[in-house]
Formats: sequence, structure tokens, C-alpha cells
Amino acid sequence: MLAVFIWTTPALAVDDNSHYTNIGNISLTVTNYGVFGTGFFIDGQPSCEYPIGSHVEHLWFGGLWFGGEQNGQRKVTTGAMDKNPGTSGTTQGYEFTNSESPTDIIIEKSSLINSRYYDPFAISHQDFICDYSDSNTHVPGVGDSILYHDPFKIAVHQETYAWSMPFADAFVIIRFDITNKSNLPISNIYAGFWFEPSIGNTDLTPTSGPNRSWNWYDDACNFIDSCAMGYKFDYDGDNGFAESYSAVRFLGSTPAFGDTGGGRFLYTDSGYVKYNIWRWNNSSDPVFSAPQNDIERYSKLAGGFNDYPDWRNTIPGILGTSNWTMLISSGPYPTLLPESTMQVVYAMVCAQKYGADSPNEDTPISKTNLLKFANWAKTAYDGEDKNGDGILQPSEDTDHDGILDRYLLPVPPPAPGMKLVAGDSKVDIYWDKFAETFVDPVLGRQDFEGYRIYRARITQDNQSRGLKNLLELIGEFDKTGDSTGYNTGLGYITLPEPVIIDGDTMYYKFTSDNLLNGWQYIFAVSAFDTGDPLNNLESLESSALLNYQRAFPGTPVQTNAKVGVFPNPYRAYAIWDGRGTDGAKERLRKMYFYNLPEKCRITIYTLAGEIVDKIDHDAASGTGADIAWFNNYASGDVVMSGGVHSWDVVSKADQAIATGLYLYTVKDEITGDIQKGKFLIIK
Repeated sequence: MLAVFIWTTPALAVDDNSHYTNIGNISLTVTNYGVFGTGFFIDGQPSCEYPIGSHVEHLWFGGLWFGGEQNGQRKVTTGAMDKNPGTSGTTQGYEFTNSESPTDIIIEKSSLINSRYYDPFAISHQDFICDYSDSNTHVPGVGDSILYHDPFKIAVHQETYAWSMPFADAFVIIRFDITNKSNLPISNIYAGFWFEPSIGNTDLTPTSGPNRSWNWYDDACNFIDSCAMGYKFDYDGDNGFAESYSAVRFLGSTPAFGDTGGGRFLYTDSGYVKYNIWRWNNSSDPVFSAPQNDIERYSKLAGGFNDYPDWRNTIPGILGTSNWTMLISSGPYPTLLPESTMQVVYAMVCAQKYGADSPNEDTPISKTNLLKFANWAKTAYDGEDKNGDGILQPSEDTDHDGILDRYLLPVPPPAPGMKLVAGDSKVDIYWDKFAETFVDPVLGRQDFEGYRIYRARITQDNQSRGLKNLLELIGEFDKTGDSTGYNTGLGYITLPEPVIIDGDTMYYKFTSDNLLNGWQYIFAVSAFDTGDPLNNLESLESSALLNYQRAFPGTPVQTNAKVGVFPNPYRAYAIWDGRGTDGAKERLRKMYFYNLPEKCRITIYTLAGEIVDKIDHDAASGTGADIAWFNNYASGDVVMSGGVHSWDVVSKADQAIATGLYLYTVKDEITGDIQKGKFLIIK
């Protein structure tokens, strides 16, 4: 992409672009008008972040393409394309719209029993469900003209599925059910998923703002014929901070290609899945030109570079770097009669490179993780269809209902409910026993075995690795009397009596001590099962990303202790300070006042007596984490100890604080007692 645009959503009154997957290790924004990703236009919301917490993005925009012939005319409807989404009064290329109804939003469901979105009919741990159509030539509720759009009058029912299990947390399955709502048949149909994968670390190369430095030209593409998957990777790896893949895999369709009843296809069938790339919005490149009209777009859907023998070696530049966009398409499909429905299914897959290959290499070894997650996506889609031929054999029908059940994966116990209590150089971890009553839907019995406790210390320098990769096992406890685990028993972690925290009953406790006050730690507790040796199924564990929480150890509320400051002296550019340009850094600094009473006012002075800043601390209603650093590096709920409060080393006039000695007072608002102290700032 070449320019900066203003994102104007197609229907401001009812558009829902606030949903993004967060149940696994990939955060993909999903909308109710056919667009995937944010285009980097929604501050603070991931477009397609992987791993979660890394600030490594993998997608600009993506969307469904549908092409065919209707009433003698060849045309294409596009959910997204390599153009500006729109300016005031018009939009182009974003041709699906939702209705004006305020209820026409994304519905979330979950198969997790302890989720607030639990629904017994949910498919995955996080389902997003919505409907839209291509029938409008103007955006409902706004009136903006959708330029050059000739509708088929198709309705799309869209569902996305995401899971939390470690082997299935790096992909999102995207299902489109497409119904012909017109009075005319649609023939010679091709369907595809267009997307612009763009990979980079937003801390290192911001996507917006005055310091925007995102590199659109340092990515390379390729296609894996055997699994119908196109992918992209960052050619320079952003100096080790973005060495990962972004991919879309075609999983299957109903009907199959050319299916006129009972037909079948396999991925080895040639000519059905097409791979196309072109340079973003480039109409002059003789080989990689972007399609400019429906005729050219249909041609892209119907034919790909992989139609040519030895295309990787005979088409110059096709494996090089550029601002590539990609289209994975399939067809032709049989004629879609009025009120008939077809289905196409894809998987958005992300993976970190494996091994020690350099960032510009794309070897079978470096794709190890990508292929592993892509194959699990296919396994989930196939479900009972073990050989992937689209036909349910009697030997595959595990529930004997004569219906091909898809989206099936092994299931671990649910993650327990967890609470953290931060203290001086320690964090107490409490959790419930909800996982122990879980009945495995495949085995039909309880198979809980034990718990694992994880911890990570997060800094600005390591968070690009992602939370999942930073978590380290610090404790494991399991039942006795079987061959799974260490048979430690649960006695060490069992509380003498259950305790109630925030209305929830907790039965277990583990203390993580010898921690550094003021540093950010993340904790999680997972549950694992016994496995099923008879069915060759290993022990499964719930994802540590399901219940992780952030905590900052520090002193609890004090009444008579001496108030202090740490670090003292404060030295700029410390490891726990934020990163960025000079202006951004000044607002991402952090120091703490500690041993504070429950409610107090902190006043900071220069040596001349001028007031620099005032801070109100209330342990009962605030966390002490109300500075910009936390918004950038510890977003969401955090657990503080109550007796500390952070300060960003910025004055009440929003000015950076200079090197020097400063004074402070802390007035206890309950007793009226005042304490005094001083600290040194070195820049």
C-alpha cells in the first residue's frame, strides 16, 4: 500500500467492526460487512496480531470475492480490495453491506461452558456470526454510492471459528454460505478470498501517527500446491521482531468443484484452486497488474499463476519482495439457482518461523509451524471426513447419524477460574475446581488429571515474542494413582478452607515469591486431562491464554510505614521504560511511590517549591496504574498491591521533567498525617 487513507465505514449507524478473536493466540478483526482486518485505521485494535501481545501485525484488509455470469453478464462482487475504502460520499471495492437494523450486528457464541457467551450449539471456543449482502448500490443508512457495483443480489451468512487449544490457536476458520436471492441463475461461478497480508512489528515501525514508518515493500509470497495455501513473510524479519508467516488456506466447499451431484475432489486435482498476486493498486505492471474492472477481476478468479508449468522459476520477480496483495480462488462451481446456497471455507493461519534460517529464507524447515497449524485447520474442517474426499463413509460416521459433522477437534478440560492478589515481592494465585467436573464429549466421562501454573515477566524488549512464548512453567500438580503426570497429589495447593474472592469460591492457592516490585508479571493456570491411550490420544491441556492475568507486585496499603520512591535515583531509558521516538518516550516513563496509605495525595515539588504534579491515590477505587505506560504495555485489567502508585515523570503542564533533585509530600487523607521525601532524576 502506498498512501495513508481515512477509513470511512460503509454504514456508521449499524456497522460492527469492534469484534476481534481473542480466545487463542491470533487476534483477527471480523466485521459484519464482509471485511477482515482494520487496515490499521482503528487505534488500539489488532488487525491480525500474532502472537497475542506481540504487536506483530499480519493483515491490512481481506474479504470474499464472488464472480459469475448472470443474465449474460460477467461480474464480480468484492468484499475488499486494494483501494481506499472510501471518501466522503462514495466507496469502491467494498461492496457488501449490512442492513440498517440496529440488531444486525455480530453475534458471539462459545462452546466453553464457563464462557459468558456459552451456547450449546456453538461450533468453536469463539464463534462470530453475521449476515450481509451485495444487493445495495448505496450504503444503507448513509447513502454513499458504491462505485461501479453491479449486484448479483446474493446474501452471505458468515461464521468464523477460533479455538484456544495450543495446537489450534494460530488459525481462524472463515465460512461463507452464499445464497442467490435474485430471480436469475448465476453460472460459471468462482469464489475467492482476497487479502493483503502485511507483516511487521508496530512498536518498531508504527502504522500511524507522526512517526509512521510501516514498510509495505519488505514481504515475499509463495503458494503451497499440496494444501491450497498462499502465504507471505517479512523478508527482513524486522531485525528479529517479526519473523512470521501470514497465510490463507482453502479448506473446502459445498458443492465441490464441478459437482453436479455426488461428485468429489481432492487437492491433487489440478486447476481448481488458483493463486494470484499483484502489486497494490498498480495498473501498469505488465505481469503483476491489479485488476481494474469486473472483467479483469473475474479473469483473476478463474486463472492463477499456478496454472503455468514451473511458474516459480519462469515468472521473473514472483518470489521477490513488494507490496503484494493475494487472491486464493476456486471453481468453477455449478450454477446457483434462485434461493440455492453454496459454501466456501478458508482458514486464516499465522505462524512463527521455525529453526535458524535467516529471515529472507523460506525453507521447508522454516515452514514447520505454518504447515502444522494449517493441517490442524484442515483436520478441524474435515471433522468426520477423515480422508478429506467430501463424502461420509460408514466407517467415518462416529455418531452414526448419517450426517457429515465438521469442525471437530480433541477437547481438553476448561481452564479454571483464577484470581490474583499482589503483595510485597510476591503474587498469590487462587483458582477454582471447575475443570474437575468437566465431562469429555468424546469419552463421555470426567478425565481431569491436574493443573499447571505459568508465569512470565514482561518487558518492552521481550513482548514481541508473544505472551504464549514467554510463559514458563513454575508448578505442576496432578492426581495420584495413574500413569499420567508426576502423581504429586493436590494437597500442596489445596486451601484448608475455600475462600471467596470477588464473589467466586476458590479452592487452591499457589504463591509466586521472590518477585521484583513494580515489574509486570503474567500468570495463568491451565488444566490437563489423562488422555486416552486406547484411542492414541495424548493428554490435552487447556490454553494458558484463556485465563491469564497481569499483576504488579508491590507493598500493600500501609498506615505507619515510611513512604518511598523507586527507582531512586530514576535513570531515563531504563529497561522498563517505553520505546519509541523522543516525544513518545517522555510519556512512557514509569516510577513508583510505595508504602502508601489507603487514601492520600502525593504532591511533587522542585527545590524552589514550585508544584510539579499532584497525584490522588485511592487503593479502594483505583489501581495506581493510570499513566500512558500501562495503556501501551499492560492494557486491560491489572492487579496492583494497593500501596503503590505510578507516575510518568511528566508535569501537570504535560512537560517532561528535567534532570535534578525533587521533593514530595504524601498526605494521608484519613489521618491527616504528612510524610516528606526526595528523589533524583537523571536523564
